[in-house]
Amino acid sequence: MMTHLNILAVDDDEMNLEIMSRTIRHAGHAFKGLHDGITAWEYLEANKGEVDIILLDKMMPMMDGIEVLRRIRNDPDMANIPVILQTGDAGNKEMEDGLAAGAYYYLTKPFYPQMLMALVNAAARDFVSKDTVKRELRQERAAIEMLVDGTFTLKDMLDVDILAAKIAFAAENPERIGAAIAHLMRNAIEHGNWGIGYEQKQKLMLAGQWESTLERLAKLPENKDKQVLVGFHRQQDKVTVTMKDDGKGFEWKRYIDFDPARLTDPNGRGIATARVLGLENLEYLGNGSKLRCTFKLKEKKKSGNVLLN
Repeated sequence: MMTHLNILAVDDDEMNLEIMSRTIRHAGHAFKGLHDGITAWEYLEANKGEVDIILLDKMMPMMDGIEVLRRIRNDPDMANIPVILQTGDAGNKEMEDGLAAGAYYYLTKPFYPQMLMALVNAAARDFVSKDTVKRELRQERAAIEMLVDGTFTLKDMLDVDILAAKIAFAAENPERIGAAIAHLMRNAIEHGNWGIGYEQKQKLMLAGQWESTLERLAKLPENKDKQVLVGFHRQQDKVTVTMKDDGKGFEWKRYIDFDPARLTDPNGRGIATARVLGLENLEYLGNGSKLRCTFKLKEKKKSGNVLLN
């Protein structure tokens, strides 16, 4: 994960900006604070590629946070920047507005510094994953285009984004689908094979111990041979993806949709985010150790006897 981040915070409350500035700079990151949406949008347009994470207040004069967020998501150069939406109300309507605009992280006011940094770290991991998927997509060529059926063996967290990009290369929207598949693969390793529960992960993230815990678990002898089998089946206009981990399963129905009660937690949004990003017919089978989903293919073109995307 990145050790140094450039973080932009937009809030019309000077005290909130000061708290965020102290917390973020103390963690070793660069901080820029602005007071309204119009100024923030002008800054983002003038500094494309220089902002890693945005902390965005929902309620601001002149241009509110939701409008700024929509503009960010509609700009190809900014679309993958993680945005943490600050709000005083994380109810159903709030959630629907934010999700529609592209916000998957919420920080409620008043906030604690440890929760702020847990969300910043979670968003940073998301940013690195999407950036890796995007880079890997540029390198994929005919081999994956000609694949009709295949099974991949996934053991290492380091291979998640690479494999997700390979599978998503054929998709109608490969960057979004690649990010979605990566979310599900990480869940299969963390929660399935390594048995990390929701509450346990939350405590580790709030304590700043998540990354070190993953490194430790990856080295344990009992985890050495555990794997996730990822299946790929191409059909006429879609691909079906399956995943099977070596875990005991979990109560997956709790996590299919975004729950306002969990919206401000730093974890627990991977499955619901995967659906928002474009995976269809997402379902877990049996005890939850196996999943199946689909995504749409690009328009096909015929080249000899091979169907290319």
